[in-house]
Formats: sequence, structure tokens, C-alpha cells
Amino acid sequence: MRKNIINITSDKLRLGLDSTSEISFLSHGHKDHVQLIKKGTKVIATDSTFDLANKSFIRVDPLKIDKTIRLYDAGHILGSSQISVDSDGKRVLFTGDLKASGSIFFKGADIPEADVVIIDGTYNHPDYVFPDYFGIVEKIGKWIRYNDYKIRIIGGYPIGKTQELIRIINKYGYETPIISKNAEFYTQVYVKHGIKLDYAVTGTPKADEIMKKPFVAIVSPRKSNIFFARKLRYAFDMPVVSATATGWGLRFKYNSDEVFPLSDHSDYNEIWDFINGTGAKDVQFFCGPRT
Repeated sequence: MRKNIINITSDKLRLGLDSTSEISFLSHGHKDHVQLIKKGTKVIATDSTFDLANKSFIRVDPLKIDKTIRLYDAGHILGSSQISVDSDGKRVLFTGDLKASGSIFFKGADIPEADVVIIDGTYNHPDYVFPDYFGIVEKIGKWIRYNDYKIRIIGGYPIGKTQELIRIINKYGYETPIISKNAEFYTQVYVKHGIKLDYAVTGTPKADEIMKKPFVAIVSPRKSNIFFARKLRYAFDMPVVSATATGWGLRFKYNSDEVFPLSDHSDYNEIWDFINGTGAKDVQFFCGPRT
């Protein structure tokens, strides 16, 4: 999440970028971005981002405001987008959070031409070069299958990461994971927009039946640790293993049995490949290292 407020000003508008303004652009539905825009604000976003945000914004058609505005796929989570607008004779591109390479859901971000790029720099450091994405996915699937006689808990945020893990567990682990009620709403939005997912929600008959045997559960990152695993072991009288899925796992330690560096952001190389692809000479980072 960025700490500074960013706007693009053209002849026709002042556009807030993931921030409150007369008209705002919301790049995606993660709460740390949604909460920066006040209720009742006129907002430009994709349909699925509006659904994930679930907030009383006023939808506006960008082309009715400024015909130079364009939205592009950001490859980050469902509905995530970039925006470009012509300002002072230059094309300015704001990426929002960005994943330039493909994932189990998406093909990866579009790379439009621009003169100025304002870009997500979450992992803008040479220490963050992720292993092959689908190699990580396969490792998660193998971990699920190898420990099929145990309860397996894996940490992921309720928007984006939970749905990604559901698909991975369905396709590579061959199981139906349990998810929290908190994640259910966002998962239903993914399904509404055509992404097929097989899951069960805690407290439902489907989940209760699955939990009679060793099961897989996607939990919040603060619970994907050996301490919560110990509580589950006593509650269910079954062995339990834990894992955390996060790009930060490439460098930082977590109190879980496994850490998978699965990220919905671009790594260092992808960030600079993207920048070079736009042809921009003026580059500004709104989070992470600036150079």
C-alpha cells in the first residue's frame, strides 16, 4: 500500500489514483485501496472491482469525462486495472498493484505505451526474483497430496490469494478446501464473474462432512502458524501441518512448517521488463524502493 496521495491532472479533470478526489480511479478491490476512497465518490473501475469493493461509490463512464482515458488489465486480482490519461501532452499510466506475468487465473498485465509511468514497486529490489510461478503452484499441490493424512492449513488473504489457493488446491491437490465466512463473499464474486471454484464454507453441512477426515483449510495469514496448528491438532485429534503463501516468504521467516513465495505482484525483473516495455522515460514508484 502506498503512503502518498497521487493525482493526475489534465485539462478536463483532476483524477485521484486509489484516493479520494472529485473523480477517483480504483485500481482493484483490496481493502487497503478501497478504504482510501470515501463513500459517494464518483469512481472509475471495472465491474468486478466494484463488486469486490462492495461500497457505495457512484459509477462513472471514463470516456464521458475524458476521451483519452483508457483502462488496461493489471493481472493482479480479479478486475484489477491500470489507467492511462493524456496530461500536458504526455500519456500518464498508473498501474495500481501489478502482476506482469501470468497466473493460474490471468494472462498477466497489459503493457501499454506511456511517457510517464506511476508503478507498483512492492518488490522493486534485486533480492526479490521469484521462482517460476507454476513451479510454486506445483509445489503447493504436492504438499497438499503428500500430507493427505493430515489437516493442512495454508494462509492467504480473503481477497485474491484465497481464490488463487482454492483453484490451486482444486487443480493440483485434488481436494475441496474449507474457507472462512469472511472469504465467502469475495469468492462468490469470483464465481459470479465466471471463475469456477470448488470450496466449502466453515459452519455449512458441506464443510462439516469434509472435516470428518483430514482436510485442507485456507486461513488468514495470522493463523497459518504452528501455534494454531497445535490447537487444531487437539480439537480434531489429527496431525496438522501449516503453510504460508506470500511473496515475502522469499526473504522472511514465518512460524509455519512451509512457506511458498506465491505472489500476485511483479518481482524485480518483471517490474523493469514492464517499464521498458512501456517506453516511459519518467518512472515514479508509489510504494517499495524507488530505484
